[in-house]
Amino acid sequence: MTTQLQARPESLNTIEQWIGPIEADFSARLSSNDVNIASEAGFAVQILSANSFSMGVAQKNPQSLRDAVLNVAAIGISLNPAEKKAYLVPRGGAICLDISYRGLAQIAVDSGAAEWIEAKIVYAGDEYIPAGIGEKPKHTPANPFTGAKGQPVGVYAIAKRKDGSYAVRELDMARIASIRSRSESPKRGSGPWKTDEEEMILKTAVKAVVKSLQGTSKRIDAAIEMLNRDEGIDFNGEQKKTMRDINADANIQSEVMRLVAENGLQWEQFAATNIASIIGRQVIDVSELTALDAGKVIAMLEMRLSKLRQRQQEQAQ
Repeated sequence: MTTQLQARPESLNTIEQWIGPIEADFSARLSSNDVNIASEAGFAVQILSANSFSMGVAQKNPQSLRDAVLNVAAIGISLNPAEKKAYLVPRGGAICLDISYRGLAQIAVDSGAAEWIEAKIVYAGDEYIPAGIGEKPKHTPANPFTGAKGQPVGVYAIAKRKDGSYAVRELDMARIASIRSRSESPKRGSGPWKTDEEEMILKTAVKAVVKSLQGTSKRIDAAIEMLNRDEGIDFNGEQKKTMRDINADANIQSEVMRLVAENGLQWEQFAATNIASIIGRQVIDVSELTALDAGKVIAMLEMRLSKLRQRQQEQAQ
């Protein structure tokens, strides 16, 4: 890696010296050609030089900085400050890679797991009508010219899958508050939950919907795993905690059974061989599925059915 060093603080030269030796590891972990070590090292210098506290953390823990830059390669999202998709942030005495909701959405789209992802906050006075599984909800914001908008009451994120169906995640503000309270920075009275609360609310919803696409891309899996670890929030655990006791209703159970049959499967065999890998626990009867469990099962079955039909069409030609 070659970088021009002219009349700059020694601390910045030191940062480049820390990052330079990881060039081979960076290339070995590279998941996207949209990032390269030379540019990302320059962005890292730019980010840390703008924040004296982050600079101090990097100087005390240079290995965490190297790990964060290597995560850039593994996840394939750039630190370019102009794009606002990824950041280097101090957390627990280390420099960590953080991903914005824009970055998470880009990873899902670039990896082919979704055609697009959007997230919106719902405010008091808006009209919001939930839809069935795989369908897009209806959200009509209140007229902004009639006065100040109401307080936020929830947030949702939508991912349009390749087969035209939608993955939707909806969170009320009580769940947002619960997730926020488990993050490290609010406990210190600082961090993005204080300075950029709206973006963090949107990110929480996008993270939830991107998590529903796990297993479709190594980049998605790596991003979610990293965020869970570095943010100190087990989002999967949070979902189980809040939804474990809510069983899927009869209509959703019927949808699961319909998709099992259309895939040419028997429920007993499917439950015995596939369920645990999808929802993380074993069930015997479809009535044991929670709403969250059922959503994961339906998404997998729909994907499998789409591939099955595609193969059938190719064979018929």
